[in-house]
Amino acid sequence: MVKEDQKFYDHAGVDLSGISRALLINSQNKTIGQGGITIAQQLARNVYLSHDRTYNRKLSELIYAYQIERKKSKPEIMGAVFECHLFQ
Repeated sequence: MVKEDQKFYDHAGVDLSGISRALLINSQNKTIGQGGITIAQQLARNVYLSHDRTYNRKLSELIYAYQIERKKSKPEIMGAVFECHLFQ
């Protein structure tokens, strides 16, 4: 988990540098392969959204992740992510 979101304690659910990197790589490759996803975004995707690789889903994911970060503490978010992984 830590490797996936090294800035977990430093951002509010969205890692703009990770998203920028993913957009650059995706535009160079003309695919949607990179996501620049944070732990809160993973939680949003797994609980509320689909796993479709679309920019529309990514935008929804960003909004949900920001709201999750506003309402939950970092330990609560980590616990919820672990619970999701246990039941998948």
